[in-house]
Amino acid sequence: MFAPYRNKTVLVTGGHAREMIDGVRCFANHARPAEAGKAVAQALRVAGAEVIYIEAAGNAQALLAEAQRHTVDAVVHAATSSCFRMEQVATQKLKVKSEAGMKFALPVVGNIDLAARLAEIAPLIELPAPPQLHALPVFPRGTGPLSSKKIIITGGPTAEPLTAAGDVLTNLSSGRQAQAIAAACAEQGAEVVYIAAQTARQMLEKTLAALPADVFIGVAAVGDFALLEAVTPLEEGQAAALHLIQNPDILHTVATHKLRPKLVIGFAAETHNLLAYAREKLRRKHVDAICANVMSAAKGEENQVTWVTAQSEEAWSRMSKAEIGGRITNKIMEVL
Repeated sequence: MFAPYRNKTVLVTGGHAREMIDGVRCFANHARPAEAGKAVAQALRVAGAEVIYIEAAGNAQALLAEAQRHTVDAVVHAATSSCFRMEQVATQKLKVKSEAGMKFALPVVGNIDLAARLAEIAPLIELPAPPQLHALPVFPRGTGPLSSKKIIITGGPTAEPLTAAGDVLTNLSSGRQAQAIAAACAEQGAEVVYIAAQTARQMLEKTLAALPADVFIGVAAVGDFALLEAVTPLEEGQAAALHLIQNPDILHTVATHKLRPKLVIGFAAETHNLLAYAREKLRRKHVDAICANVMSAAKGEENQVTWVTAQSEEAWSRMSKAEIGGRITNKIMEVL
């Protein structure tokens, strides 16, 4: 397929561009896997092309600005970007009344047509849309103090569908922290049920189906809202409002369920007033502990957590997410 581009310079985009709503939520597009661009870049190199690879690290405008710095013979646009963006991005996490079923209107505008803009740089090489493959991680089970315990862990972001073209409403999350906790618990012998899902309702259904359990850890960055009314992709600059409805609260549902695990742990990721929100979340959701972590750690390999309970607060230094997983597992073993 790429033989004609031998000795040619080809720019390849990859990843998922993010249009931020606030410091936590964002619009994205999942029509292609984030890794698609890297696979194409490697295939082009094998075919003898000189490749300039650009990974989406911010929004569509930033990706375009980086691409426009280069002179190339062709462009492969494997990155994805949402057709929605905010006219004004909130600098702090938007706070809304926590009430399942509450409706909310979010004003948006049409994002730049990234494919059309990239085509102005050089001709686009068309690619078929590959299938989405989502394989859940496997956590080898060892022997240890948790050998008789069952632990449910939710991980990764949810991605509420907005359009048939792959646009989603999602949160900043890599899923690494949940997987690190799951691995540490499994190493100590626990039966780990790791739950990932596209939507909040699907995640709730899977979680309730997995009960009873000894521990529930809600690490997933669950979307607060789902689409209420159908919407079509916007043209660049077109104004509209997304009509949303608040999702069910998974953490609160588990914490107040008749099959409530002995230990229920939640996570709080905030842009400001972190400990105040963590304390309020601990009380309102009726959980046993909250891991309050800074939003800047959402995509990285490290995290900084404060362990918050009704009795105390314990601030941990910044460390790898694997070490955080071990710390939380130790806390679980102290209780069980």
